[in-house]
Parts: sequence; C-alpha cells; structure tokens
Amino acid sequence: MSAVTDAPLEADDTDNEFEHLLDDAIGTTSGRTSKFDIGDVTKAAKMIDESHVVERVVAWRQKDRAGKHPGGRPPIVDDRVILVVLLLLAREHAPLFAREMGNVLHQRLTTEARTFLGLPDTL
Repeated sequence: MSAVTDAPLEADDTDNEFEHLLDDAIGTTSGRTSKFDIGDVTKAAKMIDESHVVERVVAWRQKDRAGKHPGGRPPIVDDRVILVVLLLLAREHAPLFAREMGNVLHQRLTTEARTFLGLPDTL
C-alpha cells in the first residue's frame, strides 16, 4: 500500500483554509434585499415592451407546441413579468437563477410594483 492510504487521517482545527466554504457560508441567493419600486419596474417594463420580445416568445412557444395543448394549470406569472424580473436582476448584476427570481417576486417588489405587474399580494 502507498504511504498516502496508510497514513491516519488527522483533523487540524488550527487553520482551515476552506472555512469560508463550510456550513451556511455558501449562500444560494445573491443576498440582496433592497426593494424594487414602481420606478424600477416601469423602466424595465418599458424596455421589455418596446423590444417586442414577449410577442416573439409567444410565437416561439406556439411553434414549438405545433397544435398540442400545454396541459396543467395556467401560469400565475406571465412571460412579461418573468422578463421584467430578469431584467431587474440583470441590471443589478445579480445571478439570473429561478431562486433569485422567486426572491424578487416574493420579497423585493413594493406594493405599487406588484400592482403594476398584476401580481397578487401573495403567490
């Protein structure tokens, strides 16, 4: 056997160079908690609306389905809202993850911004 496998494993608690990777030190969200107000949301919505990307996404989805019905529940959040949220996150250089989007939808929108986007008080 080699010396590497024969050596006993010892824990050295004096200096752990990987301590920053332990426990809850690795966050799964960006950690941002600031609110997006109505001004932020209307600016992002205007950019999305003027780009006509929502219409393209709808057309692509219809083409991909080729006459098949989607099935399941109707979506609570529409394509426009998703794109607005992604643009808000991108503008603050946050990760574009579903968890981040959920954080925005659940906690980071002001009441006025939620109303503007047509979102219910709670999702």
